[in-house]
Amino acid sequence: MEESQLQKATAWALDNPTESITTTARIFKVPPSKLRWSVTRAAKPRPRHGGHNKVLSDAQILALKQWILLQYNKGLGATRHMTYAAVCYLTKPQKPLLTSWLTKFIKNDLQDFHVIKTKPISRLRATAQDKTSLQQWKPKILVLLGSPSRERYENWAAGTELVLVNAQLQELDYSILERQVLEQRNQRAKSRRTLQAGGVLSVENARHLQAQKLQKEANKKARKEARIAKSATIQAHKDLHQAGVAARKEERLRKKRVAVLRKAGPGSRSFGKWE
Repeated sequence: MEESQLQKATAWALDNPTESITTTARIFKVPPSKLRWSVTRAAKPRPRHGGHNKVLSDAQILALKQWILLQYNKGLGATRHMTYAAVCYLTKPQKPLLTSWLTKFIKNDLQDFHVIKTKPISRLRATAQDKTSLQQWKPKILVLLGSPSRERYENWAAGTELVLVNAQLQELDYSILERQVLEQRNQRAKSRRTLQAGGVLSVENARHLQAQKLQKEANKKARKEARIAKSATIQAHKDLHQAGVAARKEERLRKKRVAVLRKAGPGSRSFGKWE
């Protein structure tokens, strides 16, 4: 990655210790206080504590730096999420690392690279000019331009469309990597079907564990069948109760009709009707 003016001034000051900090700062157009602090920090690096429980080995750190340079040369740029996914891939089958570890790792071991912090306004500006909007405005603007300006605009529009397509492909790669990391994390959490966690497993113990497993499955199946039978019995009692309620209701209606007919007498029209 490209070095900043402060890094160039720091390297030049270390290579030329006879020059003063003020002169070097004037040459590279950087504040003298920042240059003095950077030179002091580069000349006397901060001692690192611990180091016996390193997550990545020296070879892995070197390979990660080469991968970051490769992504930069391709024009993609190694973002924080890409670096985190690469570190998780190198540390398989361990658990995913914390983001705080990645922050410390970038600060301590990736000092050779310049980290760029993206702003929300830059993201909004990048997403505002999408491919569809560009294709909609392209024919409208070409009519208003002359031949020299039209050619320059066509070249700019073609390059912008290519950049947007590459950005979409890069976003797709990010989503694929993120989904793979989540799937691996969930797979580790759900992989619990083992006969024995550790130690020596003999044939007799394995058969005994298998027999216990089969017995548990048989008991589970029997409990399920009993639960289904109980539900069927309860449903039958409910149906019988509802049938009894309906029959008693019909009987009460029949008695009311009989009472009305008896009260009306045999010569009435309703008596012959109900008969």
